[in-house]
Amino acid sequence: MSVCRTTAPNRPKKRPIFCKNTGFRSSSISPNIQCSTENRKTACCKCCRKGAGAIAFTPLAQGLLSTKYLNGIPAGSRAADVNSPFLQAESITEDVLGKVRKLNQVAAERGQSLPQMAIAWLLKDPRVTSVLIGASKTKQIEENAAALKSARFSAEELDTIDKILS
Repeated sequence: MSVCRTTAPNRPKKRPIFCKNTGFRSSSISPNIQCSTENRKTACCKCCRKGAGAIAFTPLAQGLLSTKYLNGIPAGSRAADVNSPFLQAESITEDVLGKVRKLNQVAAERGQSLPQMAIAWLLKDPRVTSVLIGASKTKQIEENAAALKSARFSAEELDTIDKILS
């Protein structure tokens, strides 16, 4: 899907961050639950080959994996803004919305919100050392942090998610 990128469009590729005297290495990537399996593997493996951890950003796919788009594009949203360089209205097709709705159902069955499941899904990968959230409200931070309460996935849940996204 078009919301998955390992680097932002029209930006130079980011180089891994190397902290002097610590040996710490990291790189930012933007895989999210909607990325294809191949894109997820590519993004994280590039980091791992260099011995770096991956810091995931845009875990909610620019807001698509928030609950605000479940019924289409709301007025005043990022996708509704024709000048937004981020989430584009044309990328939110009925097929994409159908998948987001199915993911939302899986999240509800897990006792989580869709954003919580999307964050937990990223954190299940041992190569991901951190997930950057773009919360603008305290309530969003609290909700996103609650993803840690149910961070494990059963094999059946992972299979269901893969089937939804394929």
